Amino acid sequence: MQTNRTESPELRRSALGASALAATLALAMHPSGAQELDRGAMIESARERIAEAGLVVHEDLRYAEIEGVEPERLSLDVYTLEGREEAPVVLFVHGGGWQRGDKKAVLNKPLALVPAGYVVVSTNTRMRPEVTVREMASDVARAVAWVHREIARFGGDGERIVLMGHSAGAHLVSVVGTNRRLLEEQGVSTELLRGVVPLDTGPYDVALQVERSRGQYGELMAAVFGDDPASWPEVSPRLLIGDGSGLPPFLVFHHEGRWDVGEQAGPFVEALRAAGVEADLVEAKGRSHVSLSTEMGLPDEGGAGGRVEMMAAHATASARRWRGGCGCPEGNRREQKGREGKNNRRARARATDCCFLHQLPTETVHNRDDRDPRPAVGFLSSNAK
Repeated sequence: MQTNRTESPELRRSALGASALAATLALAMHPSGAQELDRGAMIESARERIAEAGLVVHEDLRYAEIEGVEPERLSLDVYTLEGREEAPVVLFVHGGGWQRGDKKAVLNKPLALVPAGYVVVSTNTRMRPEVTVREMASDVARAVAWVHREIARFGGDGERIVLMGHSAGAHLVSVVGTNRRLLEEQGVSTELLRGVVPLDTGPYDVALQVERSRGQYGELMAAVFGDDPASWPEVSPRLLIGDGSGLPPFLVFHHEGRWDVGEQAGPFVEALRAAGVEADLVEAKGRSHVSLSTEMGLPDEGGAGGRVEMMAAHATASARRWRGGCGCPEGNRREQKGREGKNNRRARARATDCCFLHQLPTETVHNRDDRDPRPAVGFLSSNAK
């Protein structure tokens, strides 16, 4: 692994001073000390695997500067390969209850995605309680704008960006994927987004989540989102869909048996579809909230070890949804426009990723009742380019 680290004297881990209440409530979401040690071991193991695979890593690149904010909070890492050009980009946002976490939580995902033809970016943001959730989402939008401007230097295509996040990060990428104003404020458009992949989150409708949640998790929701209901709609993806115009496709994951799917993720996906946005809901069989993310990208030891079994596919999925194009009307329109334009290769690439969800580099894809296996879109597929 080649590691290029951008350093400055002040670049260090920010000491975000969470209140005693927030720290206590976070225990409902965050691992114990022993689990933290395990997480550190997972990060180190992933770094070793990445080094062995020969990936090039550019660490601690600053995507924005805000007075008084530690540089590391507004930094990201890029995973790529020498010689890569115009590759689609996966921008990952870590979890941590909106109050903690680090971009290293991307773990093994670059091991699967980079060889498949992607460039991977993993970003930090500011956190609660120092900033609001809306401001956290704005940081993700800033990272998107940086990718759009700068990622070509690392072999990526700044006009083909997939957002992926886990837990709190899944909520944040869903907000950015639906709140059009966030990207507009950074001078870019949702049209840059080729897909959004939330990995197991709850508050697609914040007011409903605050109202229905109980115990420590309910208190955490109240602490994270605050006591001003007027601020909740702008960070409630389900309420931001509108007529669906300009929104990217969504592939929404949840762990097996998640308690709030019928009130949150399910209705969110239904609302996207009702607005004409391509969307699907995936239950990761045999995976917990944590393992859904931590095991994604691991090698498949003996046929089961690293596999996230998924149950999903779009009603319109077909064997045609490969690099040659998906055959949908929008794809055909884009391909025809590409033939007429000056840059045929680039425009035809746009045609093939219009139906992003059918080219997503997931390990195994089946439809919801598991009776009709659809063509697998492998994590190590070459269809990403």
